[in-house]
Amino acid sequence: VMGNKKVNKIISRDDYVYCATSLGIIVIDMVKREVKDTYHPAIGDFNFLDLTFLDDKIYVLTEEGLYEGNSNNSFLADPSQWTRLPNVIDHTDFGAYHEVEAFGDKLILSYSNTTFGNSDSLYHIENGVPVVFDSLKTFYGLNGEGSELLVSTYDALHIFSAELDHLDFIFQYDEGIAPKPRTAKFIDGYYFI
Repeated sequence: VMGNKKVNKIISRDDYVYCATSLGIIVIDMVKREVKDTYHPAIGDFNFLDLTFLDDKIYVLTEEGLYEGNSNNSFLADPSQWTRLPNVIDHTDFGAYHEVEAFGDKLILSYSNTTFGNSDSLYHIENGVPVVFDSLKTFYGLNGEGSELLVSTYDALHIFSAELDHLDFIFQYDEGIAPKPRTAKFIDGYYFI
C-alpha cells in the first residue's frame, strides 16, 4: 500500500479496535487477531483523524468535516453508507478540525484555527449544527470517558460538567509549575495529566 500509513487514533469497543488512519478506518478483531474490515467514509485523499461512537452511530473526523455511519451497518467499507454532516463546515482555509469525542449524550468537536494564535474552538453538535461552547484557547486533547469532560489546553486542564458548564481548571502543580497537558484521565478521584 502506497502513501501515508500513520495511525492517528486508536479506540477499542467490545472485541474490536478501530484505527483512524489516512487509509481509512481499520477494524481489528482482537479475538481472532486479524483485520476484520476497512471503512471508507469518503472517496478521495482524506486523512481520517479521529473517530468515536455515540448511541448506534460511528463518527469519523477529517480535517475538512465530520462523517456519520450506522455502527450496525455491515457495509461501512462503502462510502455511500456514510453521510457527511452538512452543517460542519469545511474551514481548511483557516485551520482544521482535530478531535471528536462522545461525552454523555453529546458529540464534542475541536477545531484548530491556524490563522490566529489561541483562537481554537470547542463545539457540541446540537441537532446537526455545531454550537461553540468554549474558544480562544489552544486545545490539545479531549477526554469524555467519565462524568466530566476533560479538555487539555496549552497551559491547563479544564473540567466541564455534563451540561458543558466550566467547573474548574488545573493550572499549577504544587511546585508552582504549569502543566502542559496533551491529554488527561480521571481515575479513582485523581486527575492524571
